[in-house]
Amino acid sequence: MLARSGTVRMPTIYGVMTHEEHPGPDVLLLERMRGVSVEAPARTPERWEQLKDQIVEALLAWHRQDSRGCVGAVDNTQENFWPSWYRQHVEVLWTTLNQFNNTGLSMQDKRILFRTRECLPALFEGFNDNCVLIHGNFCLRSMLKDSRICDQLLAMVGPGLMLWAPREYELFRLMDNSLAEDLLWSYLQRAPVAESFIWRRWLYVLWDEVAQLVNTGRFNRRNFDLASKSLLPWLA
Repeated sequence: MLARSGTVRMPTIYGVMTHEEHPGPDVLLLERMRGVSVEAPARTPERWEQLKDQIVEALLAWHRQDSRGCVGAVDNTQENFWPSWYRQHVEVLWTTLNQFNNTGLSMQDKRILFRTRECLPALFEGFNDNCVLIHGNFCLRSMLKDSRICDQLLAMVGPGLMLWAPREYELFRLMDNSLAEDLLWSYLQRAPVAESFIWRRWLYVLWDEVAQLVNTGRFNRRNFDLASKSLLPWLA
């Protein structure tokens, strides 16, 4: 769907390797694409400005595709309102997290998580953005460029499971460095989101790390702590 609806290339899927005789995850056979990660600095400031414009336009092509009331992941789409869906998502993560004993989270960490659950209605107060088609794993690492000639955007790779969500949910991962923050600002200049994204951004980061912990057993402590600290003024 991303490939059909977008203006930028996505890897072609050639097939799926399943494990019928022996247990194991299915493996997608994907086209190998040339290029380097957008994390690599552009050769000149002018090229970076041009690359940002290309990236923002590619994102907006997806974000113009309205979900018509749907929200959720590729394999679990439902008709719902985003704050209601996100509350369900948080409750599932919280319940699953509490089934594990050694998660690496302190009591203070869990108090922050509990407090965000309590404050969800306030954190989403006045929310009225539509859900749109999203990449679902949007960050500098998920884009390839041609560094040899003109730092031109070549492709988007590694989409996430989320398919329909508000635009702000696409943007919260742009936090790793100054290039990511600069790209975020460029997008917001073209297509602003609600001011309340200032705090919901950190809510999404926090619970995305919980999802990583629940699903893989690992999480980014730096991101978790930064999100916790950044959310505190809105949890008082």
